Amino acid sequence: MAWKGKIIYEKGLGYADGTKTTPLSLSMKFDVGSISKEFNGAGILWLQERGKLSLEDSLAKFFPQFPAWAKTVKVRHLINYTSGIPVLGPAADSTDALVYQSLRKLPALAAQPGAVYIYNHANVVLQRLIIEKVSGLSYAAFITKNLLQPAGMKATLVDYPVNAAGMAKAFDEAGDPTYHPQGGKGWVRLPVHDLHNWTRALHSGKILSESSLKLLAASFPGGESSLGTTGYEGDRLIWHQHQGSNFNYEAAFYTNMPEEITIVMMTNNQQMKVWPIKTTILNILHQQLFAVPKKSFYWRIR
Repeated sequence: MAWKGKIIYEKGLGYADGTKTTPLSLSMKFDVGSISKEFNGAGILWLQERGKLSLEDSLAKFFPQFPAWAKTVKVRHLINYTSGIPVLGPAADSTDALVYQSLRKLPALAAQPGAVYIYNHANVVLQRLIIEKVSGLSYAAFITKNLLQPAGMKATLVDYPVNAAGMAKAFDEAGDPTYHPQGGKGWVRLPVHDLHNWTRALHSGKILSESSLKLLAASFPGGESSLGTTGYEGDRLIWHQHQGSNFNYEAAFYTNMPEEITIVMMTNNQQMKVWPIKTTILNILHQQLFAVPKKSFYWRIR
């Protein structure tokens, strides 16, 4: 937890893997699930600020080989998940190549772009492919140079294998390791300090202007943006929070700008408790009644 940019409490609790012999350390890297989409979203806005693309560009501009529906989908639809592209399913989207081939054959959208929120992996893959086409760099090279390094994220790696040295290994309730297929590319693996560095850089204007950040935060009612969820008062960002999970990894952060409080949490043994823990911490800080989070009954059944 940080206050006014300074870390006031940090602690590794639990174990590095299901054998429960090695304690977690603060230097270990975690998969952060859909929090990774912040980087492709920020990359798109970074390119727009430099005149390399526009949120109003159609998908057909970058993928002329796609069917006619691509002319109606704009880049802004991709970053707030209102493209109308349907959920393709594991047989069609388990790898980036499958997503691309499936979209080339897709006869029609599930809905008119901008009309509904459909959270799916195809939007993420397309954002990353556009970044590569426009920048001339691999996605990993682009975000490392233009986002990760400027944010001071020195230990963060893109597509670092989850079973490699320095990774916290995910495991289930029985202590068994969790299989994690590496189908797509572009996923960041990072320690808790680097996620804190990302929030500081993003909110301070070091990565994007305030106007670009607000564009990135725009969301369909009831849906998430590329930034998860945010609260604005006029043009002023008040709070920003994002949760991501993937194969028993889970991560979350919450930042309140007026109070200058940031809470960052990661786990390799998902218990569906990161949000309740965040709420408990905030209640304690505000000297309000709090409840100690219990194990999730839903997660046990699942």
